[in-house]
Amino acid sequence: MARIRMTSEAMADSLRSEAAYVSCRKDEMSRIIDDIARMEEYALTSDGRGVMALVDQADPDTSTTLLVDAPGNIVGDDFGNRFFLPGMYVAFINPATGAIRAGIRKVVSCAAAGTSITLDAAVGATVVDNDYIVQAAN
Repeated sequence: MARIRMTSEAMADSLRSEAAYVSCRKDEMSRIIDDIARMEEYALTSDGRGVMALVDQADPDTSTTLLVDAPGNIVGDDFGNRFFLPGMYVAFINPATGAIRAGIRKVVSCAAAGTSITLDAAVGATVVDNDYIVQAAN
């Protein structure tokens, strides 16, 4: 399921000419298709627990850049940030207990190399290597 969101910028662009609305709408529909495809890939390739990736850093508490691996909790260092989107909120889970770690963070950007995500703040001292990273409500 998806929803089209026409931004104020897109609406302003569509007012400039009669044909602009059509291209604006097509652009929004293409993005929805891309988003649904990404979420479908995640659902089909993950282990079913909602894990987006694992923390891949021995001491992640001081930086806003966080190394990630095992996309969908499937072992491997290949493109660990593939399921993250800028603007998404994430939480960290202790895999031994299932308890949520302190601090929900917002994803600011994803590295093109696929190895890291940039967060709005450092994760703090409670987050450790191989913690689960899951999507959180904002």
